[in-house]
Amino acid sequence: MQDSIHETTRKGHEISDSISPHDPRVPCGSIEEIIKAKALELGFDLVGITTVEPSIFAEPYREWLANGYAGEMEYLARNVEKRLDPGLMLEGAKSLIAVGMNYYADVEEGAGTPEIGGERGIFARYARGDDYHEVMKARLGVLWETLKAEYGGEVEGRVFVDTAPVLEREVARRAGLGWFGKNTLLINTRRGSYFFLGEILTTAELVPDAAALGGCGTCTRAVEPVRAVWTPVRRGHWSCRINSMRGVACPI
Repeated sequence: MQDSIHETTRKGHEISDSISPHDPRVPCGSIEEIIKAKALELGFDLVGITTVEPSIFAEPYREWLANGYAGEMEYLARNVEKRLDPGLMLEGAKSLIAVGMNYYADVEEGAGTPEIGGERGIFARYARGDDYHEVMKARLGVLWETLKAEYGGEVEGRVFVDTAPVLEREVARRAGLGWFGKNTLLINTRRGSYFFLGEILTTAELVPDAAALGGCGTCTRAVEPVRAVWTPVRRGHWSCRINSMRGVACPI
C-alpha cells in the first residue's frame, strides 16, 4: 500500500506526496488501510485522509472574493462560512477522506489539429468522458458503505463531488494527494494534475496522513501558455482561457 515519494529538487524543495499515503502509525489491516485499498479498487487513483479543520486561507479567500476574482462564478461567494470550515456541514465531523480520479485523455492537440475558429473548437479533457459527478458519486457511495461496515460503531457522513462548498485543493493537499503548483493546480509528483477531486466528510475518527510537500522550483512550463496567473498564488477566472472551454465568456 505504501507508495510515497520523498525527494529533493535541485532548488532544495522537499517533495512528499503519494498515490496512497501511508502513516507508519497505522497498522496493516486497519480501517484506514481497508478504506484506501477499497478506493483504489473502485478506480480512484489517489486517496488520503485528513482532519476536519478551518481553512488556513480564510483571509486570502475573502480578499479574493472582494476583489471580484470569482467573475461570473457567483456560487463561490455563497456559503462562505461552510466553505472555510467543512465541520459546519456535519455536526461532530472529525475526518475527511480525499480521493482523486484521473481524467487525462491521451489525445494531443499537436500537428494536424484544425485551427480553432468558426465551427471548430477544442473541448477540455475533463469534458470528453462520462459525467464525473455521477461516476465519482457512485464510487464514493460504495466507499462510504465500506467505511460504515468496517467502523464498528455509529458513524455519520456526507459525500461530496464538486457540488458542495469545499476548498478541495486544500483538503487534498492536507490529505497528502499533492502540492500546489505555480499554475494553482494540485500536482501529484507521479501522476501530474489531471484529476477530479471528491471527499467523504465523516464523524469517524481516522488517523490522518501527512500533508503533501512540494514545489515547482524554477519551472514555469505549466503557466507560460496561459495568461491567467499574475502571482504565484492568485488566479482570476475572467482572464483564463480554460473557462472558454467550459462555456464561460472570457474577454480574451
